[in-house]
Amino acid sequence: MKLVCVASGLIGLFLITFTSTIPSGVAVEDDSAACNSSVADILFILDSSGSVSNVDFTKMITFVKEMVKGFDVGKDKIRVAVSLFAGTSVEKFHLNKYSDKNALLSAIGAIKRISGNTNTADALTKARTVIFTAGNGDRPKVPNIAIVITDGNSNNAQLTVSAANNLKATQAVVFSIGVGTNIRQSELQAIATGPGTSHVFTVTNFAALNTIKKELATKTCEAQKFIPTIMPTDAPDCNVSMADILFVLDSSGSVSNPDFVRMITFVKEMVKGFDISNSTVRVAVSIFSGGTVEKFHLDKYFDKAALLKAIGQISRVTGSTNTANALTRARTVSFQPPHGDRSGAPNIAIVITDGNSDNPIQTTDAALQLKNTGTAVFSIGVGSNVRQSELESIASDKSHIFTVTNFKALENIKKNLAIKTCEAQVIPTQPAITCNQSMADIVFLIDSSGSVGSSNFQKMLQFVKNMVNGFDVGKDTVRIGVASFSNKPVQHFALNTYFNRSQIIDAISKLPYYQGSTNTASALGLLRSSVFTAASGDRPTAPNIAIVITDGQSNDPSSTAAQAKALRQTGTILFSIGVGSGVNARELNNMASDPDKDHVFTVSDFSAFGSIQKELAIKACEAQKYTPLPPTKSPVVCNRTMADIIFALDTSASVDEHSYKLMLTFVHRMVQSFDIGKDDVRVGLVTFSDNSVLEFHLNKYFNASELDKAISNVKYKAGSTNTADALRYIRTISLLPQNGNRPNIPNIVIVLTDGKSNVPASTTAEAMKLKKLATVFSIGIGSQAFYRELKDISTDPDADHVFTVSNFKALEKIRATLAVRTCEVGKNKTEPEIRKCPAQADIVFILDSSGSVGSANFQKMLRFVETVSKSFNIGPDEVQIGVDTFDSGSRTEFNMNKHKDQQSLLKAVGKIPTRSGMTHMGEALKRLRETSMSKAAGMRSNVSHIAIMITDGRPNGRLNVVQEAKKVKDSGTKLFTIGIGPSVDYNQLNVIASKPTKQFVFKADNFDSLKSIASMLSRQSCNGKPKAFRH
Repeated sequence: MKLVCVASGLIGLFLITFTSTIPSGVAVEDDSAACNSSVADILFILDSSGSVSNVDFTKMITFVKEMVKGFDVGKDKIRVAVSLFAGTSVEKFHLNKYSDKNALLSAIGAIKRISGNTNTADALTKARTVIFTAGNGDRPKVPNIAIVITDGNSNNAQLTVSAANNLKATQAVVFSIGVGTNIRQSELQAIATGPGTSHVFTVTNFAALNTIKKELATKTCEAQKFIPTIMPTDAPDCNVSMADILFVLDSSGSVSNPDFVRMITFVKEMVKGFDISNSTVRVAVSIFSGGTVEKFHLDKYFDKAALLKAIGQISRVTGSTNTANALTRARTVSFQPPHGDRSGAPNIAIVITDGNSDNPIQTTDAALQLKNTGTAVFSIGVGSNVRQSELESIASDKSHIFTVTNFKALENIKKNLAIKTCEAQVIPTQPAITCNQSMADIVFLIDSSGSVGSSNFQKMLQFVKNMVNGFDVGKDTVRIGVASFSNKPVQHFALNTYFNRSQIIDAISKLPYYQGSTNTASALGLLRSSVFTAASGDRPTAPNIAIVITDGQSNDPSSTAAQAKALRQTGTILFSIGVGSGVNARELNNMASDPDKDHVFTVSDFSAFGSIQKELAIKACEAQKYTPLPPTKSPVVCNRTMADIIFALDTSASVDEHSYKLMLTFVHRMVQSFDIGKDDVRVGLVTFSDNSVLEFHLNKYFNASELDKAISNVKYKAGSTNTADALRYIRTISLLPQNGNRPNIPNIVIVLTDGKSNVPASTTAEAMKLKKLATVFSIGIGSQAFYRELKDISTDPDADHVFTVSNFKALEKIRATLAVRTCEVGKNKTEPEIRKCPAQADIVFILDSSGSVGSANFQKMLRFVETVSKSFNIGPDEVQIGVDTFDSGSRTEFNMNKHKDQQSLLKAVGKIPTRSGMTHMGEALKRLRETSMSKAAGMRSNVSHIAIMITDGRPNGRLNVVQEAKKVKDSGTKLFTIGIGPSVDYNQLNVIASKPTKQFVFKADNFDSLKSIASMLSRQSCNGKPKAFRH
């Protein structure tokens, strides 16, 4: 199989050919698979944390030795390295240490264990940045194989996954072996090479490692079959590409004259592979010591021969190592338009140094500012005096770091650097697909996780900028917002931040790259709760469009699907774009709007965005022009109202089909004024002509999107105007409890008709009966509506309950007023009074403040806490209340003994700030047990100890939430759990909470419906009997 790297004008074409061999080298006893002529660089990564006993460590070492006995060890055959990890990673010996098997086995047998926690991430990172490097014996044409053995979960799952992805991105084949019962299967799979669990092994204990020896040996053998070889050809590479490339060369006193010449020669060899011209690749060179000298700028040489001659004539200066100044001038001088920098060409800086900078802090800051402009920065460290951490701080990505033992060895990295430089080029801008006279609120949600890499992140930003160029950006046309996600989501700018295309493109160019895990669920939650909101510039009359770009599977697929569904249910049109082979096609489909063929896009890599840009632009344009009924969005005016509302629609012959559609549109828009839900507003619909027809009852749809769809599906019927039958049906059928009508909740009926009923006397009689059960609004449309009958149908006073319009289009004119009047009816019925609780108790609320909650919903949660708190007599001898919050960490907002009266307590609750982050629920429970529910926090003996945890997601912290919850309950604290929305694992909440479940677990469809459980929670909390003091 051949992989052709066509990367654009920077190097001669490389054909990467994977040649298949059947080697020997892995043999396990007589029946093992033979791998003749095998070559491989194999690293064993061994868990030496505190959970591994001395005896088990010895068994693991014995297993490694048995594996190595089957290898054909030699300098030009199989090389082996071993590292241990606990709190940090320690390399016991490198790949170039032993070429004799006996010496290698002796060294393995002499390895001593270390101890500490389980920092798997550090071990995987050092495998890539230290062990699998040329300076430590890694060979460029030989496959890298890493075998990780561990008996527990890493101390940072997100960092571990990121480090594993970075390692696998270098084409290393990674095996993971889990030992015992404390391992996490999902983490083993995330560490290992795919597909699925093909490279994952599990055993019950260390003695059982021997049972997998043969299979592991066979698979290790198979991993050696595909060996990349790089063969130059004469074909041009990276053709028709643009790049502005700056070489930043260390000329300090530590670089000798011969080494400076070698560095210049290396630069010339690199440049020989570039397609040099005014319109393709431009090159500049600067040197630095105590200061920086630009030897020539990007606009100086457009002829390769002249450029090479100029490079060869560069003379050195000497002094200290002011790397910071060189990086600053790269940004402020070299990469500037007056010196040849082009807006449409990617900027690439290649820094070569043999020592540490004289001011590391300034260097890191200068590098960050340079990278934030979108420049791809490579760092090359020469010799033993360079600091690895500084190379990492300079480079855009760890894959952009190179180290060599001396200046002569620069030649060894030339090809790999050329390929990486080629990959760093951003896709060229395509002609924009314009969407004139369109209106939309568009948000790009981009993956900033560790698997993307800095150079690919820049390609993604360029793609977004290209897309923006195709939209008619303006305050009253298309608005653009951008958010990114890794461990947590970040909103970079809102829909109302910029109304100018050039400002938006400039802002996109400056977006930072974060790295981390792929928390897509929280990002989608952020869009719904904070981005597509009026405060962030969302307009009720403009369609919402979200474009999600990702290169991998989310870290919580079920939550991602739930959050995507919740976002779509708000009316948002959602596009998903998957990049590369690491994406999950099913997840992309679950995320996007239907149909998938119009809303799901995939590309092979980050350089292939150009292949979908035109089609995506067209689909986005179409989405702006098409808005599902209702064509506009209505602001929710009744966000704290409960009501049972029934629409009665006239479908008689006098209402033509076009007018009927306008009437349905009006109903759509009215419904959007309400919070639809089982515990909020319920809606039923009846149509009438010759007789009445049930379309759906009050208990049919508790979801706004499903209700909207049902309204769209109501069919037109013709006939006479039997209004009386409709009113009778609503009274005798629709308003029955079995059909969803609730006691103590206001009933509202809205009748729309364009004519006089066929039996006026019956209509009046039925209306009088109905008005005893419901508030009735009547709407007369057109000149044939009979005003006196409208008055008879409606509730008094007529001025508040009778509406007339000249035609069906004019219904829109009364919609807002009718919505407000309906809302007022709903609010006239107050919520059931929450009775005061006479009990004594110590209560702590534990509130989820993670990114998926959002500011608006967090405020609703605080209002809920206030409501429940009002049901208690607050005081040091009555009920004490404290509040903790959790996201990526946990914190005590105030302890139980802080506030001695209800007024100060409620004031403190109202001041709790909104935060964001992960959902570290286990850490919050640990804090509760150790700190918040303690004597120091005001906890009293012989009173009930109660904790109330509220969350909208699943825990993703380091601590085991079930175990932490058990410790809380074992200490005598009763634990209530409240789950909000579709992303919660309610089975887990059941396990976390005290028993019985029906008393201690509550579910709310959304944050608005929290109010419906306040009374019940107050009663259940009050019913508790004091527990013995056990802290």
